[in-house]
Amino acid sequence: MLVAQPDRKPAHNFDLAAADGKIVQVAEYRGKVVLLNFWATKCGGCILEIPSFMELQKAYEKSGFTAVGISADIPYEGLKSPDEAWGLVRPFMASHKLNYPILMGDGAVVDAYGFPSYPATYLLDRSGKIAATYVGVVSKDDVEVNIKKLLAER
Repeated sequence: MLVAQPDRKPAHNFDLAAADGKIVQVAEYRGKVVLLNFWATKCGGCILEIPSFMELQKAYEKSGFTAVGISADIPYEGLKSPDEAWGLVRPFMASHKLNYPILMGDGAVVDAYGFPSYPATYLLDRSGKIAATYVGVVSKDDVEVNIKKLLAER
């Protein structure tokens, strides 16, 4: 269920590194509907839902939608550094042929979003506000219905 437009809160900002080292902020996605997914390479539920996010990315990327994965491997696995985490994440991205960007999260961004368990997924509207929150493995059909509604909003 989507949060009514007047009741939506802005997504928490972040400065996170992409796989190519570029620093990305949530504001860079304004104007798009964004599926923001917090996941980890050793989280079974996280891995289960990735193929559906890849399907959604393929289906809606030309309509103003993008999925964005935020790796929570550092807090999830208790790793010491982004380099250590990328050592797990880059091979995972390659073997699963991920078709959407992955950013390296940290304890601060996980704390800012404040979810109780993994995976956690947020749908952001075109203005960068949180329109839906999912904790646990999502239903692709439910997410897709909400993406379509958000894409239709003006």
